[in-house]
Amino acid sequence: MIQLTKINFGDSQRWYLLFGRTRLPSVISLDKTEAIQTLDRAGRREVFLYRPLDALVKVKLDKYTFLSHPLRWLGRVVIQERLFLQVNSRKEYRGNKAYRDAGLKPVKAFAWGVALNPFNSWGSVYFMEYCRTATNGKIYFDHAVRDKKLELVDRLISAMVALVKSGYYNRDQHFNNVMIDENEVFIWIDTHVSRLPRGGKRGMRTVIENASRKMPTIEFKKVARDILEQKLGQ
Repeated sequence: MIQLTKINFGDSQRWYLLFGRTRLPSVISLDKTEAIQTLDRAGRREVFLYRPLDALVKVKLDKYTFLSHPLRWLGRVVIQERLFLQVNSRKEYRGNKAYRDAGLKPVKAFAWGVALNPFNSWGSVYFMEYCRTATNGKIYFDHAVRDKKLELVDRLISAMVALVKSGYYNRDQHFNNVMIDENEVFIWIDTHVSRLPRGGKRGMRTVIENASRKMPTIEFKKVARDILEQKLGQ
């Protein structure tokens, strides 16, 4: 489903071409609540709330602008992202299916979109379910006792392995990118995946190094590495 939508961000209105299974109105308004503002921690992004769907809307800001880097802006923003639709929101929406195919539970994805105006630096939008009753994985991990932390690391790594066996991996898979609900079910909220590197053992080493580096302490980095090496047969 493809539709043209004008999004009101409060202080500005911008046009987007939206894709996805969920039809949205031709004009929508987003809110920025105090709770939502705490989610604006990652680089080059904004987070809003779309109340009718109770959805979070992640807005990815362009890396380059016409004034700061005109040639890079032309090559990456105009040609690669706008013309060929190679934006983060599309990759995350498609990666959502990769998680489901691997037997994992990603957050429900509603739609993704790309800005029509190349001078609009808020380049892409991603509509996903707002998991109100779930707890951020990093907070959950930090408040757990050591044995529970070991269990959580094992579950996180097991999910990574399931994704790897389906042919993908997440470069940024860590506890901040997962929610844990009241039944301790993991809900994956960052589903931007990459194809598994080619090269057999070398590719697996890339996955292992990347995953273990994301763990919070030296102890758990080693635990993660040991589990990965055992599960992946390295």
